[in-house]
Amino acid sequence: MTHPRIILPLILLHGAAFGHAGAPALTKSLFFDDTHVGAVKDARRAHEKEATSPETTRYHLSGILYTSPGHWKLWINGKQYAPKAFPELRVISVSPRRASFILRLKDRDVPFVLGVNEAFQAPS
Repeated sequence: MTHPRIILPLILLHGAAFGHAGAPALTKSLFFDDTHVGAVKDARRAHEKEATSPETTRYHLSGILYTSPGHWKLWINGKQYAPKAFPELRVISVSPRRASFILRLKDRDVPFVLGVNEAFQAPS
């Protein structure tokens, strides 16, 4: 069980990451020194830039529900995988801890493997 004293600072620091648009600006902290506050601000800016960048194609394996080799479900970028939802992405294999994919680009196919909570940045 996560201790409540740990959760509160994380929510305050990462409010934007939890979908709280307009999260308050972080200026001072009781828990972190100025170096860490600066690192959090930089991470927030990078996250906002990445989220608004139209040319960025990123695939994040959010979760795997695996019961057997032929029975599994994947969540990519927070959405349940379906061929219609991700027509450019083909699943090659799934295990309890990772999944193998092929990304179909205009000029080539790019194979990659992701574990849970890992991401792949598609080449431009």
